[in-house]
Amino acid sequence: MQYILEYGCGVKFKGVEQFRKIYQGKAHKCIVADLMPSTTYRFRVRPIGVQTADPDAKDTLERGDWSEVVSVTTLAK
Repeated sequence: MQYILEYGCGVKFKGVEQFRKIYQGKAHKCIVADLMPSTTYRFRVRPIGVQTADPDAKDTLERGDWSEVVSVTTLAK
């Protein structure tokens, strides 16, 4: 099982918030660097898994649903 972590990049396209992938891997923790003080960021995560039904077939990628978006505000300097 792996996870994808994304954050809202502050841009909307056709009314839909755009997100940018910042991590993909097996860890349950991730340090996000280069955040600005007193700034609100929006994050979401989803599980992904690779399953092989047939050794001769290509791996299939199963993606879970996105989590609810969580807003986090960094501290002031």
